[in-house]
Formats: sequence, structure tokens, C-alpha cells
Amino acid sequence: METTPKIASFIAETGYSHIPNEVVRIAKNAVLDCLGVTIAGSKEPVAAIMAEHVKEMKAVEVFFRRKSHVVHVGCHAFAEDEERDSYFKVARAFPLRLGYLMDKCTLKGEPLVLLNACNTGVNPRSTADFVRVFLGRLGACGVIATEYDVPETFAVEFARKFYEGFLAGETVGEALLSARRYFLEKRHSPLGLLYSAYVELETCIEMKESDDGSDDGSGDGKE
Repeated sequence: METTPKIASFIAETGYSHIPNEVVRIAKNAVLDCLGVTIAGSKEPVAAIMAEHVKEMKAVEVFFRRKSHVVHVGCHAFAEDEERDSYFKVARAFPLRLGYLMDKCTLKGEPLVLLNACNTGVNPRSTADFVRVFLGRLGACGVIATEYDVPETFAVEFARKFYEGFLAGETVGEALLSARRYFLEKRHSPLGLLYSAYVELETCIEMKESDDGSDDGSGDGKE
């Protein structure tokens, strides 16, 4: 008789009464040890971190399932040796890896994505192509990314200025140019040049009108 049938026959024919008492004792101790470690470990700080991590990952999946016209990613980006291991650090002990996004998430509505994190643009020296992942794998219609390190305060202010124009009806090209000019002329800062548009520059949000002719606040992304 071959090995597999022997094992199958042993499993099917062996009852509790056939198991030696010593084996039963060891098995019970193993189960108790497992339960004890689980209960004790649940009170440790790492358990709270893991629980929060799971909640955040679920929140990411829910977020990506929503249909959006614009997706803003504001955090820190890190390139690892393997592209799938490269990640966004969006919270304490919470790396959002490109591999996870590629496996679990799809952008609904073909939105414009602003990757407002350092070095997210196309860099031949980098192992991570954040732009390609969002354009080619996740379904974005376009990406705005950075070509170098950007100070956090400036990143927040630049995004706010870009959205002022873009959400008011300007095209990506117009809104990007307006934001660059504002910081160059008003703040004497050329850092707006670090933002590149990997998208048709005529892309815009076309506002719909309600039945009474007023703007209802919704819109469709148009190229």
C-alpha cells in the first residue's frame, strides 16, 4: 500500500480511544499554551498596533472602492529594492506597500491622483515607479507627482493652491501653472517646478448643472 492511502486509512479509522494517554496530555497542554499566549499577548502594545494596522488596511480597501474624480495621497514615500515592497507611510507603523495596492485595490472612476510625497515621479535611478503603478495597474486617468524632496509645509500649501484652481474648473495644466506662478511671484519659491503632470494637460472636472440651472457640486472628469 502506498503512503497516501496508509495515512488516509489511519486518519479515517483512528478514534479518540486509540490515541495514547500521553499524546492526549501533550496535545491538551499545547492547546492551553496557545490560548494562554494569545490572551496574554492581547494586552501587549504590539497587539494594539496590529489591530490598528488591520483597521487601517480595511479602510484603504473601502476608500479605493469608492468612485472618485480626484484622489490625494499626502504622506511620505519610500523606494525599496523590490518595487512591490516600496511604500507610502501614511500613519505610525502603517506602510502602504505598492504590492498590496496592486493586489487588493482598483481606483474607481479613473480619477486624477496627486501623489504629494517626495520623489514619486519617474526616476530612472529609483526601483519604484509609483506613477506606472497608479496609471497602469490601479486605473488612474493621470498622476501629478514630485521629482525630488518637497518640504512638508510647501507640499500642503501647493496642493491647496492647485486644488483652488482645478476644482474651480481650470484644466490640470492651468491649475498647475497658476500654482507655480503664485509661489514664484508671491513667495519667491521655484519649488512648484518639482511637480510634474503625467496626464493630458487639458484634463478637467466638468461640473454638472441641476434642473434649476445651478451648479450641483458634482462633476465628471473630462480630458
